[in-house]
Amino acid sequence: MNRNAKSNKNKARRGKRQFNMSESLRPDDIMPPFKNVYVNFIDPNPQVNAPAASFVVKSLRVNDLYDPDPAILTTGVAGFNELMKFYEFYRVNEVGVRWEVANNEVFPVSAGFVFSQINLSSTITTRNDAFDALENGIGTKARMLQRNTGGPARIIQRSLRLKNLLGNPTLYNGSENYLGTVTTSPLDALWVNLIVVSPAGNLTNGIIGSLTLRFYARLFGRTVLKDTNLFRHDPLPTVDSTEQELTSYLQALKLRTQQFATPPAK
Repeated sequence: MNRNAKSNKNKARRGKRQFNMSESLRPDDIMPPFKNVYVNFIDPNPQVNAPAASFVVKSLRVNDLYDPDPAILTTGVAGFNELMKFYEFYRVNEVGVRWEVANNEVFPVSAGFVFSQINLSSTITTRNDAFDALENGIGTKARMLQRNTGGPARIIQRSLRLKNLLGNPTLYNGSENYLGTVTTSPLDALWVNLIVVSPAGNLTNGIIGSLTLRFYARLFGRTVLKDTNLFRHDPLPTVDSTEQELTSYLQALKLRTQQFATPPAK
């Protein structure tokens, strides 16, 4: 081996180690066996209020790309259906919650959110329950929002690896109940609960905010892909078809036959 060839070989080896490059074992696959994705969900309803109560709880599912908000029908993540054309299942591994919120009342209020394994909107029944949920749960604690003329919007945010919410990482990663599909939510939902508490009066106007859920999920269980062009055809003519319909069908059939028979350009 001459000196130049040996030098080029050493450079190639160093390049692979430097950039940690690997070669696919299945280079003909159109999609990998799994895919990790970041996707965002923006809550379409910015107002959180309770005209007849001094507290309000709004809960959303943080392990669900199919339908994060159970209060609104079909609130799936944009682009979710297109991604899931290649995969059977998904599991959300981590979620980031960013709540940019402004007080819409003439008095200060407390606001924050907490993660849970149950929907707290149905279990919190008093103002004290609302404060208790924010005290020691996995969340942001309570933040004070000045009255609607007292200051700008405030950002309340936190991220969480969902396996840590259960206390047993193998339980979350190993259970099928935390998997979703393109048309179903996971059987066991995990939640983020937005909580707003008034010092005295009812939350008639509540708060106005921009809520974003940023999901980090794994899509896996690759589907069997089909070429729909092979099965696409025009309706077959019948005995009642007119001469014009028959002529159109024959022309379309001839054109399609030519498309399949024509070799690709080199």
